[in-house]
Amino acid sequence: MESNAPSQEDVRRYLRETLESGCEEILRGISRDEGPSYAYFRFLKTNRRRYFMRYLDSLGWAIESGDGTDFLGNETFEGYKCAEHGLSLREIVEVPQVIRAAVGCVLTRRAEESPDQGILALRGKQYLDGLLDQASVIRAQSIVQTKEEIVHFFHSSQEEIDRFPENLAATLDLDTLLESASRELLDLVPARKCVFLERELATEKLYVLFANFDHIPVLGQGGLELDAEILKNVFREGIPYLVERRKLNRPLVSSLMKRMEAEALLVVPLKVRGRTVGVVLLDSGESTHPFRPDLVELAGRFCNQVAAAMENAKIHQSEQKKIKETLTLLEIARIMNSALDVDTLLSRVAQTAVQLSGIRMCTVYLRVDEENYFYLTASYSEAPGVDWETPVEEKVRWEDLGDEEAELLRQGKEIWITEPAASPFLPEGMEGMHDIRSLLIIPLSGRGETSGLVVYYCTNDAEEVEDEWLSLCSAITGQAAVALENVSLYEKIERSYYNTVMALASAIEVKDPYTYGHSEKVTDFAMAIGRRMDLNQDQLRTLKYGSTLHDVGKIGISGEVLNKPGPLTDEEFAHVRSHTELGDQIMAPVEFLQEPRPIVRSHHERYDGQGFPDGLSGEDIPLMARIVSVADAFEAMLSERPYRRALPFQEAVAELVRNTDSQFDPQVVKVLLEVLKKEKMEEEGAYEESAASQEPKS
Repeated sequence: MESNAPSQEDVRRYLRETLESGCEEILRGISRDEGPSYAYFRFLKTNRRRYFMRYLDSLGWAIESGDGTDFLGNETFEGYKCAEHGLSLREIVEVPQVIRAAVGCVLTRRAEESPDQGILALRGKQYLDGLLDQASVIRAQSIVQTKEEIVHFFHSSQEEIDRFPENLAATLDLDTLLESASRELLDLVPARKCVFLERELATEKLYVLFANFDHIPVLGQGGLELDAEILKNVFREGIPYLVERRKLNRPLVSSLMKRMEAEALLVVPLKVRGRTVGVVLLDSGESTHPFRPDLVELAGRFCNQVAAAMENAKIHQSEQKKIKETLTLLEIARIMNSALDVDTLLSRVAQTAVQLSGIRMCTVYLRVDEENYFYLTASYSEAPGVDWETPVEEKVRWEDLGDEEAELLRQGKEIWITEPAASPFLPEGMEGMHDIRSLLIIPLSGRGETSGLVVYYCTNDAEEVEDEWLSLCSAITGQAAVALENVSLYEKIERSYYNTVMALASAIEVKDPYTYGHSEKVTDFAMAIGRRMDLNQDQLRTLKYGSTLHDVGKIGISGEVLNKPGPLTDEEFAHVRSHTELGDQIMAPVEFLQEPRPIVRSHHERYDGQGFPDGLSGEDIPLMARIVSVADAFEAMLSERPYRRALPFQEAVAELVRNTDSQFDPQVVKVLLEVLKKEKMEEEGAYEESAASQEPKS
């Protein structure tokens, strides 16, 4: 029978003929609900049908020649291009997957109609799956690398933004400040002209403060006006607004762009303490697509810093004392922005507010969007006996406040509560004990919404408060809002990283269904071991990524071998063993995965030196690879495999202990056993507590 097996050339020829003759059927098999959205094809300047026809043609040439280099190279290029312009990982990776499904259906139908073509169809599908799997991996690698480059650029730029106010701390002249800000901004964003304008609150007109060109012949000397929709976005909602001349129907800004000879204009608000005091106009020149979404956000963040610096300069010109307060606030911003988690940040906000403003106590509440209530997140007081938390059931809701007060907070404005005892922010009896006579509540506002509340507990009445003190509190809260956005951005980037890692891990489990959930369970065991061994946060992050991706190299292992029910041949076993090195190679181009690479490469090394791929032994094996080795083996013993049944829990533990000192690091095994013992005790305790609660009372 082997002599009648089709050759590789026969398979490729059959597959190529199927793509050509079945093109229309394949295209009909791709539902409009599958594959990328309309935005994907619009960005590539083609329509859906033409794109997939070209893709099938390119795929056919790669199959016919037996050389997928050009095809996969084009996949890399398209992944980079689409990722750089903000298209999602799902959309980019979905293209080869929907092609594979549609072609697979055609091959299956043809095999059913002509049984003698069954083996050709099967081999053709295997060949196609392998090529399109490579395409999916390459696209995923491209977007990961591109997003890493964008994030690296964003972080580098953010460092410059954070340093900007400090570098200009000694600048007392507003013109000098704006000239420097213009240079910095044009280094960050690809624009030709930059104009800073100040807002006149009464008329909503804008007056030029600084321009990097001779603006009078172009803009005149009077006030500029913008269209109502732009004013709403920029002034009221405080978000940047991008105007494209080719699809413009707004007369005021149209005239402005015509005079500036701009194809696109980015209007960025200058926000200080929740209010928009002006705007920055960035002119793209002849380019129609200069402002990517990440650059728009970067410009917005930079302009917030510039607005703060402008305010500082004005304050210094009028009163020397205020510059010291401003420098103090900038230091607060630096301290706050150094926090990488919300709890740490808000604890610093509460402490800073008490120490600088001299109030009795400060609490910070965050809003839960889904349930629309505020819950206490942080509190600080230097007065004795002030250490309390609002019970969980006593949430503060919008309706707990008066209609007028709630509306002001929603608008980003502060409110005074002159009867603290009647408010939901003060436990009963607290005001008499600590002489709290009024509460100042300032919202944490960002991107047009109230995300939290900072409550200042004062020992004097609202009418006794000086404007300077109120400005100080507002500034502290404003810096806290900016820092909160920074922390949210960091957490978002971290989630994006881990989602990318999970996408790669999921690709393995799709190929090997017997290991579904394996990476997640191994990660749970590994993280429990790591926490018990007191690894620091950076080490735990590396361990999480490494354990999640420990089997990423199996993407390159044949599915037939992975799912083989019987023993493997020596050749097949060597093929499977190569997954550690393949995983290392897959992660090599990805900068943010460099630290977990040793885990992926070395998690099959043995403590006695008999493992692979490098024959490392003892403590020469990286610690986190030793942890994943134990977690991986223990989870595998508890799971079903094609070639064996799952072991009972106690047998798996005994097998782990039996291989200590030979296969596994004894210290890691010891820690895992401690973790398992602790979990068992907690489960038994929960059971006993539940049983006791159901016993009848005498």
